[in-house]
Amino acid sequence: MKWIVLISLGLSGCSLPISDQQISTAQPTHARINESALQLVREWRKKFTEEANVAQPNEEGTVAGSLHERVRLEQAARRNLPDRSNSDLSDTDWAAANAVIWQEIREMDADNTTFLKSVLPTDGWFRFGRDGEKVGRDAWLIVQHSPDQAFQREILRAMTPMVANGDASGTQYALLYDRVAMYEGKVQRYGSQIVCNNGHFEVSPVEDREKLDELRASVGLEPIADYLKYWDGKTC
Repeated sequence: MKWIVLISLGLSGCSLPISDQQISTAQPTHARINESALQLVREWRKKFTEEANVAQPNEEGTVAGSLHERVRLEQAARRNLPDRSNSDLSDTDWAAANAVIWQEIREMDADNTTFLKSVLPTDGWFRFGRDGEKVGRDAWLIVQHSPDQAFQREILRAMTPMVANGDASGTQYALLYDRVAMYEGKVQRYGSQIVCNNGHFEVSPVEDREKLDELRASVGLEPIADYLKYWDGKTC
Protein backbone atom coordinates (compact mmCIF):
# COMPACT_ATOMS: atom_id res chain seq x y z
CA MET A 1 0.00 0.00 0.00
CA LYS A 2 1.27 3.51 -0.83
CA TRP A 3 0.13 6.88 0.43
CA ILE A 4 1.39 10.43 0.91
CA VAL A 5 2.95 11.22 4.25
CA LEU A 6 1.44 14.40 5.64
CA ILE A 7 3.76 14.95 8.60
CA SER A 8 5.86 18.12 8.35
CA LEU A 9 9.44 18.51 9.85
CA GLY A 10 3.73 20.35 10.95
CA LEU A 11 -8.17 15.70 17.96
CA SER A 12 -10.87 17.62 17.38
CA GLY A 13 -11.83 20.56 15.25
CA CYS A 14 -11.44 23.02 18.10
CA SER A 15 -8.53 25.44 18.07
CA LEU A 16 -7.83 25.52 21.79
CA PRO A 17 -6.48 22.86 24.19
CA ILE A 18 -9.16 20.38 25.21
CA SER A 19 -9.62 19.03 28.69
CA ASP A 20 -9.01 15.52 29.97
CA GLN A 21 -12.75 15.21 30.58
CA GLN A 22 -13.55 16.12 26.97
CA ILE A 23 -10.99 13.60 25.76
CA SER A 24 -12.25 10.81 27.99
CA THR A 25 -15.83 11.25 26.83
CA ALA A 26 -15.05 11.77 23.14
CA GLN A 27 -15.88 8.83 20.93
CA PRO A 28 -14.42 8.05 17.50
CA THR A 29 -16.77 8.04 14.54
CA HIS A 30 -15.30 4.96 12.89
CA ALA A 31 -18.13 2.42 13.13
CA ARG A 32 -16.01 -0.72 13.00
CA ILE A 33 -13.22 0.18 15.42
CA ASN A 34 -12.71 -2.37 18.19
CA GLU A 35 -11.50 -1.87 21.76
CA SER A 36 -7.82 -2.51 20.99
CA ALA A 37 -7.78 0.08 18.22
CA LEU A 38 -9.83 2.46 20.34
CA GLN A 39 -7.23 2.23 23.08
CA LEU A 40 -4.56 3.42 20.64
CA VAL A 41 -6.75 6.40 19.79
CA ARG A 42 -7.20 7.17 23.50
CA GLU A 43 -3.44 7.03 24.06
CA TRP A 44 -2.85 9.45 21.21
CA ARG A 45 -5.54 11.81 22.49
CA LYS A 46 -4.03 11.72 25.98
CA LYS A 47 -0.51 12.54 24.74
CA PHE A 48 -1.82 15.29 22.51
CA THR A 49 -3.88 16.83 25.30
CA GLU A 50 -1.00 16.79 27.77
CA GLU A 51 1.15 18.72 25.32
CA ALA A 52 -1.67 21.02 24.25
CA ASN A 53 -2.45 22.03 27.83
CA VAL A 54 1.08 23.19 28.62
CA ALA A 55 0.83 26.88 29.48
CA GLN A 56 2.04 29.24 26.76
CA PRO A 57 2.79 32.99 26.64
CA ASN A 58 -0.44 34.92 26.19
CA GLU A 59 -0.67 36.40 22.68
CA GLU A 60 -4.45 36.43 22.46
CA GLY A 61 -6.07 39.06 20.31
CA THR A 62 -3.40 39.19 17.60
CA VAL A 63 -3.25 37.45 14.26
CA ALA A 64 0.31 36.34 15.00
CA GLY A 65 -0.70 34.85 18.34
CA SER A 66 -3.72 33.05 16.93
CA LEU A 67 -1.77 31.57 14.04
CA HIS A 68 1.03 30.41 16.32
CA GLU A 69 -1.36 28.73 18.78
CA ARG A 70 -3.15 26.91 16.01
CA VAL A 71 0.13 25.66 14.57
CA ARG A 72 1.36 24.65 18.01
CA LEU A 73 -1.69 22.42 18.44
CA GLU A 74 -1.67 20.83 15.01
CA GLN A 75 2.02 20.08 15.38
CA ALA A 76 1.38 18.52 18.79
CA ALA A 77 -1.25 16.29 17.19
CA ARG A 78 1.23 15.14 14.57
CA ARG A 79 4.22 14.78 16.90
CA ASN A 80 2.27 12.33 19.03
CA LEU A 81 1.11 10.07 16.21
CA PRO A 82 1.43 6.37 17.09
CA ASP A 83 4.56 4.51 16.02
CA ARG A 84 3.77 1.36 14.04
CA SER A 85 6.94 -0.36 15.24
CA ASN A 86 5.75 -0.06 18.85
CA SER A 87 2.30 -1.53 18.28
CA ASP A 88 1.17 -5.14 18.13
CA LEU A 89 -2.18 -4.29 16.54
CA SER A 90 -3.18 -6.12 13.39
CA ASP A 91 -2.95 -4.20 10.15
CA THR A 92 -6.73 -3.86 10.11
CA ASP A 93 -6.93 -2.48 13.65
CA TRP A 94 -3.95 -0.20 13.05
CA ALA A 95 -5.65 1.23 9.96
CA ALA A 96 -8.94 1.68 11.82
CA ALA A 97 -7.28 3.56 14.69
CA ASN A 98 -5.34 5.80 12.34
CA ALA A 99 -8.47 6.53 10.31
CA VAL A 100 -10.02 8.01 13.46
CA ILE A 101 -6.89 9.93 14.40
CA TRP A 102 -6.43 11.42 10.94
CA GLN A 103 -10.11 12.32 10.73
CA GLU A 104 -9.67 14.43 13.85
CA ILE A 105 -6.47 16.03 12.55
CA ARG A 106 -8.14 16.84 9.23
CA GLU A 107 -10.97 18.55 11.12
CA MET A 108 -8.39 20.69 12.89
CA ASP A 109 -6.69 21.47 9.56
CA ALA A 110 -10.01 22.50 8.02
CA ASP A 111 -10.80 24.79 10.96
CA ASN A 112 -7.33 26.34 10.71
CA THR A 113 -7.85 26.92 6.98
CA THR A 114 -11.12 28.76 7.62
CA PHE A 115 -9.42 31.00 10.17
CA LEU A 116 -6.44 31.70 7.91
CA LYS A 117 -8.70 32.75 5.05
CA SER A 118 -10.33 35.27 7.37
CA VAL A 119 -7.04 37.01 8.22
CA LEU A 120 -5.17 36.94 4.89
CA PRO A 121 -3.65 40.28 3.82
CA THR A 122 -5.44 42.04 0.99
CA ASP A 123 -2.50 41.39 -1.37
CA GLY A 124 -2.88 37.63 -0.91
CA TRP A 125 -0.06 36.54 1.40
CA PHE A 126 2.07 37.50 4.41
CA ARG A 127 5.31 39.31 3.57
CA PHE A 128 8.40 38.78 5.72
CA GLY A 129 9.34 42.46 5.57
CA ARG A 130 5.89 43.64 6.61
CA ASP A 131 4.41 40.84 8.71
CA GLY A 132 7.47 38.95 9.99
CA GLU A 133 8.96 35.55 9.24
CA LYS A 134 7.21 33.86 12.18
CA VAL A 135 3.78 34.84 10.90
CA GLY A 136 4.71 33.74 7.38
CA ARG A 137 5.96 30.38 8.61
CA ASP A 138 2.91 29.66 10.76
CA ALA A 139 0.49 30.67 8.00
CA TRP A 140 2.37 28.57 5.45
CA LEU A 141 2.21 25.46 7.64
CA ILE A 142 -1.57 25.81 7.88
CA VAL A 143 -1.72 26.02 4.08
CA GLN A 144 0.62 23.04 3.70
CA HIS A 145 -1.74 20.91 5.78
CA SER A 146 -4.96 22.39 4.42
CA PRO A 147 -7.53 20.00 2.89
CA ASP A 148 -8.53 22.82 0.47
CA GLN A 149 -6.43 22.15 -2.61
CA ALA A 150 -7.76 25.15 -4.50
CA PHE A 151 -6.64 27.34 -1.60
CA GLN A 152 -3.17 25.76 -1.70
CA ARG A 153 -2.85 26.59 -5.42
CA GLU A 154 -4.01 30.16 -4.74
CA ILE A 155 -1.38 30.67 -2.04
CA LEU A 156 1.33 29.07 -4.20
CA ARG A 157 0.60 31.66 -6.90
CA ALA A 158 0.66 34.48 -4.36
CA MET A 159 4.00 33.32 -2.91
CA THR A 160 5.78 32.98 -6.26
CA PRO A 161 6.75 36.64 -6.86
CA MET A 162 7.51 37.16 -3.16
CA VAL A 163 10.19 34.44 -3.10
CA ALA A 164 12.34 36.32 -5.64
CA ASN A 165 12.56 39.44 -3.47
CA GLY A 166 12.98 37.64 -0.14
CA ASP A 167 9.49 38.36 1.17
CA ALA A 168 8.63 34.64 1.26
CA SER A 169 10.66 31.49 1.94
CA GLY A 170 11.99 29.53 -1.01
CA THR A 171 11.99 26.39 1.09
CA GLN A 172 8.35 26.84 2.08
CA TYR A 173 7.45 27.57 -1.53
CA ALA A 174 9.19 24.37 -2.68
CA LEU A 175 7.38 22.18 -0.17
CA LEU A 176 4.02 23.67 -1.12
CA TYR A 177 4.87 23.33 -4.83
CA ASP A 178 5.55 19.62 -4.38
CA ARG A 179 2.42 19.10 -2.30
CA VAL A 180 0.21 20.78 -4.90
CA ALA A 181 1.86 18.83 -7.73
CA MET A 182 1.24 15.50 -6.01
CA TYR A 183 -2.38 16.31 -5.27
CA GLU A 184 -2.82 17.12 -8.96
CA GLY A 185 -1.36 13.75 -9.95
CA LYS A 186 1.93 15.24 -11.17
CA VAL A 187 5.49 14.41 -10.18
CA GLN A 188 7.16 16.65 -7.63
CA ARG A 189 10.10 18.95 -8.37
CA TYR A 190 12.08 19.27 -5.13
CA GLY A 191 11.76 15.77 -3.64
CA SER A 192 10.17 16.98 -0.43
CA GLN A 193 7.21 14.61 -0.37
CA ILE A 194 7.69 11.15 1.07
CA VAL A 195 5.38 8.19 0.49
CA CYS A 196 4.89 4.98 2.41
CA ASN A 197 5.45 1.94 0.21
CA ASN A 198 5.06 -1.54 1.70
CA GLY A 199 5.92 -0.36 5.18
CA HIS A 200 8.91 1.81 4.23
CA PHE A 201 9.34 5.48 3.38
CA GLU A 202 10.64 6.61 0.00
CA VAL A 203 10.75 9.75 -2.14
CA SER A 204 7.81 10.10 -4.48
CA PRO A 205 8.83 10.40 -8.18
CA VAL A 206 10.51 13.67 -9.18
CA GLU A 207 10.79 15.62 -12.44
CA ASP A 208 14.57 15.36 -12.81
CA ARG A 209 16.50 13.10 -10.43
CA GLU A 210 19.89 14.14 -11.86
CA LYS A 211 19.27 17.83 -11.13
CA LEU A 212 17.40 17.22 -7.89
CA ASP A 213 20.16 18.36 -5.53
CA GLU A 214 20.72 21.47 -7.64
CA LEU A 215 17.03 22.33 -7.49
CA ARG A 216 16.90 21.64 -3.76
CA ALA A 217 19.92 23.86 -3.12
CA SER A 218 18.29 26.71 -5.06
CA VAL A 219 15.51 26.89 -2.46
CA GLY A 220 17.61 26.18 0.61
CA LEU A 221 16.97 22.44 0.96
CA GLU A 222 19.69 19.98 1.94
CA PRO A 223 20.90 17.27 -0.50
CA ILE A 224 18.38 14.48 -0.96
CA ALA A 225 20.75 11.91 0.58
CA ASP A 226 20.88 13.92 3.82
CA TYR A 227 17.10 14.32 3.83
CA LEU A 228 16.58 10.58 3.43
CA LYS A 229 18.73 9.85 6.48
CA TYR A 230 15.84 11.05 8.63
CA TRP A 231 13.62 8.30 7.22
CA ASP A 232 16.18 5.47 7.43
CA GLY A 233 14.88 2.59 9.50
CA LYS A 234 11.45 4.15 10.04
CA THR A 235 8.40 2.04 9.30
CA CYS A 236 4.91 3.06 8.31
